Order: sequence, then C-alpha cells, then structure tokens
Amino acid sequence: MKKCFAVLMVSLAAFVLIGGPGAQRVGAGSDPPASFDVMEATIPQLQAAMASGAVTSKQLVKLYLERIAAYEPTLNAFITVNPRVVAEAEHRDLERARGQIRGDTTGRLKIIFHRETKELLGVHIIGEGASELLHIGQAVLILKGTVEYFVETVFNYPTLAEAYKAAAFNGLNKLARL
Repeated sequence: MKKCFAVLMVSLAAFVLIGGPGAQRVGAGSDPPASFDVMEATIPQLQAAMASGAVTSKQLVKLYLERIAAYEPTLNAFITVNPRVVAEAEHRDLERARGQIRGDTTGRLKIIFHRETKELLGVHIIGEGASELLHIGQAVLILKGTVEYFVETVFNYPTLAEAYKAAAFNGLNKLARL
C-alpha cells in the first residue's frame, strides 16, 4: 500500500510540475542546474522557477530521477518509474515553447500560403487567445507578405505569437516534401 501511495504521489507531482505554466526553451541547459534545489521546494515554488526560466520540465524531472536513484535503495518505495518520463517532460517544454497551452486541445493556428510564391493567403486561428493573435497575420496579409516572414521574425518568448513560427515551419516542411 505504501509503495502504491509513493508512486501515486510522484506521478501527481510530476504531472503538476510538467503541466505547470511557462518554461525555458528545451536545449537551453538540458542538464539539471547546479544551483536549483528540489529537496524542500513546494509545487508553487517549482512552477515559479519554471515560469522565470530558472529550470525546465526536463531539468526538474532529471533532478527528481537523481533524487530517486539516491534514496530508492534505502527506501524501496517505488514499483516503477516511467522510462519515457524525460522525453515526455521535453515534449511538455516544446509545447509551451510553441505557445500551446496544456489542457486546451481545441486551439489551432493554420497559415495558408501560395505554393509557388509563398504569399500569405490567409490565417485561421481557433481557440482561447485567437483575438490577440489575429492582428499579426492580418498585418502580414495586408502588406502582401510571405510565409517566410514568420520564419525570419523573432517573436517574444514564451508567448502564443510564437505559434506563427511553428505553423510556418510546419507548412514549409510539408511543401518541401511534395
């Protein structure tokens, strides 16, 4: 019973931490930061550290895995640890970097452009925050811009506007495969 409770608590903590708001880009320091201590940190403190960019989901998971490795031989409290937990944490960091909000499965941004000239023909945005993003596509559309504008532009991070860059890369990659 104690082992099941321990696994449940670690799973719950990992879910809350990985699903928490904000994070630094993946790859910007994938190794656990030397100055960050998870031993006495609360979940709100960990989420604040992620929001400030002090640590990523991937780094937090690695810190907890190190802690499990250090104490498990003595405590014998874990039945199993998800072997994909680091990859899943990295995926959560990428989702936040692309401006996708955890739990919102309905938000989408689609860029429509001419196959040969790459001129922007339209932008479709569905979901929470759509009205705050539409003006970017509208401006490029009115100025007869191309999809490359979104690839070459630097967007604030982390913001939902970065979804334009992800959509542009996605569209251009699909075009390259044709």
